[in-house]
Amino acid sequence: GLGGGAGGGVLSAGGGYGGRGGCNGLADYYSAPGAGPTNGPAAPPLTAGSGGGYGTDINAGPGGRGGGMLRIEATNAVTLNGTISANGAAGNLFSGCGSGGSVEIWCKTFTGSGNLMANGAAYNMGGGGGRLAVMYDPAAQAATNKPTGVLSAAGGASARAGAVSGDIGSLYFP
Repeated sequence: GLGGGAGGGVLSAGGGYGGRGGCNGLADYYSAPGAGPTNGPAAPPLTAGSGGGYGTDINAGPGGRGGGMLRIEATNAVTLNGTISANGAAGNLFSGCGSGGSVEIWCKTFTGSGNLMANGAAYNMGGGGGRLAVMYDPAAQAATNKPTGVLSAAGGASARAGAVSGDIGSLYFP
């Protein structure tokens, strides 16, 4: 699959990273080749997401790309009021979806109403969720406003009947 991660899906399966990629059914889920495996540490997340597997049908194309990788380092506060996304991309009707990528934030405090996402793509065979890590000072964080946005590393849903969807990724906080 396409993407920098080690969990590329094969034979139309979804890529894996924080969560295992989706595949045709439980038999494929527990065997190789098949769904992209979970890989890498929860904190700090070290790589981009993994691509989905190339389709096996005559009309198939490459799988969706894995999500990207972002690291933010701040001396003091990080306030997120927009969206940061390292989501995977969907493949075509016969190929696997990419897994979510990784976002790592190092700061004293983390606040805001924005969204932080590393979701696996959803379509034919869903990609596994990515990895999010927000490393803050627990004492300083306790004395400030809590973030109110959405933090998500969801696995992508597999659309094919009987298929297993991508697994949830990881969220890490001290």
